[in-house]
Amino acid sequence: MKIIVGPEPEPNNQRTWYLPKAKLSRYSDIFKSIIAEDDTVSEVELPTISPNSFAEFVSFMHSNIYSTNTQVAGYRGIRAHADSCLLAAKLEADEYWEAAMRKLYDLFLPLAKSRRSDAKQSLIRADDIAYICVNTTEENLRRVVTINSEPLTSDNALNPQIKLTTDDGSSGAPPAPPKRGYHSHDVGAMKGLRTLFFDALASHWTRSDVIYIGVQDSPRGGGSNKNDVPGDSTTWRQVCDMYPDFHFHIAKTSDVQHWLRTSLLKNINTYLNPFGIQFVGGPGGESSGGAVVRKEAVDKIKIKVEEVEADEELEMESATRRPRLTLRLEGSSGSTSGDGVEYLEHASSDAGGEGGKIEEGVDSDRSTVVDGDSEGEEAAPQDAEGDQD
Repeated sequence: MKIIVGPEPEPNNQRTWYLPKAKLSRYSDIFKSIIAEDDTVSEVELPTISPNSFAEFVSFMHSNIYSTNTQVAGYRGIRAHADSCLLAAKLEADEYWEAAMRKLYDLFLPLAKSRRSDAKQSLIRADDIAYICVNTTEENLRRVVTINSEPLTSDNALNPQIKLTTDDGSSGAPPAPPKRGYHSHDVGAMKGLRTLFFDALASHWTRSDVIYIGVQDSPRGGGSNKNDVPGDSTTWRQVCDMYPDFHFHIAKTSDVQHWLRTSLLKNINTYLNPFGIQFVGGPGGESSGGAVVRKEAVDKIKIKVEEVEADEELEMESATRRPRLTLRLEGSSGSTSGDGVEYLEHASSDAGGEGGKIEEGVDSDRSTVVDGDSEGEEAAPQDAEGDQD
């Protein structure tokens, strides 16, 4: 099968491969579907896929070994592996996608484990997040398909990155479209890649980095913005404004202490099985996952986030409800006298105070005992002995 890869208006940037249909079907579900639908198809165009990225995919098909070309100008592993993931999602090449995702994860993991990590050390830049946000949208997989130069609507199940011609080169009616609903795995793969980048960034940054994200437009502006890297064409402030779902995802981690942030990068299987992941906050801040992202102009331009479940109502607790308290007395006899029992009952009935409220503030010689969902004061040992006497 003849495969033409590269932008259509620029033939000098196109490359052509002749590959066995059996091999294409083995490594790409989208090619498998095309060939199964019409085995006379002899030419496929991929105008929105990079020839360099496709060359690496061809190498993988021949050797079953994942690798990227490190000799290209301006090579960055993080971007090269991300491009491999994007290509694999478009072609529904599951093995290739998993290999590229694992390579990305291996790049992110060491700094996620480090307690000395921060925004300045992270491999992930604002440009990278913007690139991922742009290229992992569902719309990126739903462009118009053309077969024999005849445009088809986006409800055609064929991947919208592909254009077909038949063996006889006829310009008649295009082949009958296959069954619909063919993009489910593509969307899942995009979500997995997007979430991997968000979680990795959160695990690399400190709480301070998260709190001050996008405070200044200029790199290192005022000394408070440690996030921007000199020379980047995109600032974190711009990324937050353009992609509120990213800001929402990162802002949720602002309460996680630095020594616990390594847990924000989850196990690799979370990202390899992404069907449970939902996008939060679509274009313009609209919600697509049951959450509402609301931006407000407040001091230091912070974003406040409210999460509302449409089918869930909050049940207010009765104002007269009193907490259940458990008090433990320590005595030399190891048992509690009758007077001691009366003391316990009295304490548990009166601890709620007026209106069932507990005043804040505990003496230094007291500690808190938690019984179920309630909290109470534990009597200090010396007080207990006095009552038992």
